[in-house]
Amino acid sequence: MEKYVVTTAQRGAEPNHQFLESLQTYCKQNKAQLIILPTNGRFPSSTKEDQEEVLDEYLTNNFKIVDYDLKLNNKLSIRALPTKAQQMIPLTSWGRFVQYDNSAIMASPKLMQKCYANSVQGLPKILMSTGAITKPNYKDNSWGTKARLDHKYAAIIVEVKDKDDFHYRQLVSDNKGVFYDLGIKYDGKSQPQKESIDALVMGDVHVGLTDPKVIEATNRLIKELKPKAIIYHDLFDCYSVNHHHQDDLIIQAQKATNGKDSLEDEVRNVGEYLSDMVKQAPKYARHLIVKSNHNEALDRYLKEGRFIKDPTNLVFASKLMANAVSEERDNLEYAVELAYGRIPDRVEFLPADRDYKIKGMQLSSHGHKGPKGSRGNVRNLETSFGKGMFGHFHSPEIFRDIWVVGTSTYLNLDYTKGFPSDWIQGHGIVHPNGKPQLINIIEGQYR
Repeated sequence: MEKYVVTTAQRGAEPNHQFLESLQTYCKQNKAQLIILPTNGRFPSSTKEDQEEVLDEYLTNNFKIVDYDLKLNNKLSIRALPTKAQQMIPLTSWGRFVQYDNSAIMASPKLMQKCYANSVQGLPKILMSTGAITKPNYKDNSWGTKARLDHKYAAIIVEVKDKDDFHYRQLVSDNKGVFYDLGIKYDGKSQPQKESIDALVMGDVHVGLTDPKVIEATNRLIKELKPKAIIYHDLFDCYSVNHHHQDDLIIQAQKATNGKDSLEDEVRNVGEYLSDMVKQAPKYARHLIVKSNHNEALDRYLKEGRFIKDPTNLVFASKLMANAVSEERDNLEYAVELAYGRIPDRVEFLPADRDYKIKGMQLSSHGHKGPKGSRGNVRNLETSFGKGMFGHFHSPEIFRDIWVVGTSTYLNLDYTKGFPSDWIQGHGIVHPNGKPQLINIIEGQYR
């Protein structure tokens, strides 16, 4: 396996030597090669001043500088795209160039990522920018001030398994050069140290549609990372009484034939899943259920009174109505207690109207609701929360300080068949220094 750590350096900028030292420690410990991608400095236009700015001499003399296209394997390349360091969203307009099943890494002091739909059978194509190894080098004007605020000390670790398969993760540093990878701390001065992570944010779960390979990989992750909190998005799917199915006789018949039309059974399975997760996790770990759109589909089922014409679920749903009217407890929480007999220890259902933050990262919003009744997207989530980690979209994304996890489900569900997909299985991490990381799970493996 070949490993590469890829980051960006601005011309005319001094390296963050503490971060550089930490990356060197990381490369030595993990037998990886450090690659530096150059970009412009203070001057965003091709002027004489711009041409006079050069990369720091220490970087050019000691590391591999790549200012050209470079294939890391058949599916991933470094692309020398002419994006300026001051560009607010460096990925803009370049998505169509990650073609032919090939993902790309590009130079930018900003750390961003977006997935683009692939063919109906392939994994999505990924376009990502790296973050920087150098200190900010911008003019004191509007563009420069914005670029300085978005400047991230970061890099991408790429693990090339073979000619087609690869894994990647973000290495996000604080100003002092400290970063984590999969719970291991690197500070460049001492031996790497293993620490428990603050939170594991699960890709949308959808109990009943969760891929067993993801469950197995997640159990390994929990044992390795020992999270203090586990965050669950779309824990409940609501497949048994999904409002999208109510006029589809074929799906209704399939659910009845396969025994998938019982709300009580589906909710009981949620209780069993949570109980298994509690057993896998450390005894101190909190299990936090985020109010999500699929969880809320149960609320809608009760509000619309559809159970009146649903003899299979009439009795169980009727038991839920008194709680729904009183609003004393979350409807899904109450349903799990009725169907499973109890709420497993250390499990909490987070209210929709309450923040839950770790190191300033918002973790209690699913991502489906934007401001003023709008649908959520990375831009309005940013204006609302500043920074946080969200679910809902099933497509991992980084938009400045907004991080979106993937999914825990099968990649081909009944409503995705035949469509090009940008879904990836995977979770998110909040490390002890508050810095996030996305973990992709490919064929049951996360590295």
